[in-house]
Amino acid sequence: MSTIRDVARAANVSTATVSHVFNDTRPVSEATRQAVLDAARRLNYRPSAIARSLTTRRTYTVGVVVADVLNPFFAGIIRGVEDLLWQQGRSLVVCSTDEQPEKEAYYLHLLLERRVDGVLVAPTGADLPVYAELQHHHIPAVFIDRRPPQPWGPTVETDNVRAGYVATRYLLDRGHTRIAILGRHQALSTVTGRFAGYRQALAEADITPDPSLAVTVDSHQEAALQGTLALLARRDPPTALIAANHVMTLGVVAAVQAAGVRCPQEISLIAFDD
Repeated sequence: MSTIRDVARAANVSTATVSHVFNDTRPVSEATRQAVLDAARRLNYRPSAIARSLTTRRTYTVGVVVADVLNPFFAGIIRGVEDLLWQQGRSLVVCSTDEQPEKEAYYLHLLLERRVDGVLVAPTGADLPVYAELQHHHIPAVFIDRRPPQPWGPTVETDNVRAGYVATRYLLDRGHTRIAILGRHQALSTVTGRFAGYRQALAEADITPDPSLAVTVDSHQEAALQGTLALLARRDPPTALIAANHVMTLGVVAAVQAAGVRCPQEISLIAFDD
């Protein structure tokens, strides 16, 4: 089994430098850091996680809390996080909330108890007390895809208002005036933003938004299918439909096919995500 001395010898540095690279206890040049990591990989060296934690008071673990790890959108994010953490000798713990605030709170408390070094959270939309606990214990939180109800930390997200506006404007420019939008029930910033952009584009076109064409359903494919079938069965069905995320899209496409409606001859579709 390789030791820290073996790595230091292979990288032509001191054992202290190797320790600084793995424990992040002192600045090291990028070239030296890479030489140490390359040597460690060649020698299959693994520093003791327990020893590192005792030295640095860190766990070298990041928690990732998303709606569903099987959702391709979140799966891509998780893979990117994993690749970056692997390069830095860190690991991750992944949790799925199923869009349930109680599960989000449970997993965040669990990660807090495990003293992770930070968390990435796709919030469910509830203003949870655990956010304040994370701040109190100095555990950084970055919110992804959605904003929490209050600014508990930085958020990385799409410009959802702009996206909803552009999608609706595209359909308006092609002559559609009865445009429906289908999204989730939860008061998530993604949903509210995309619906706001939709209404903004209609207002600019001097079209009074029809509330019955802005449909919210539960966040699963079957609910989206049933919601779309109800829209298509109307006496005055929409000629275009916007699906507010990829799960909604699966249900929308299934409903259009089941109803025998031709796309794009009889209805135009635009979807968010993949």
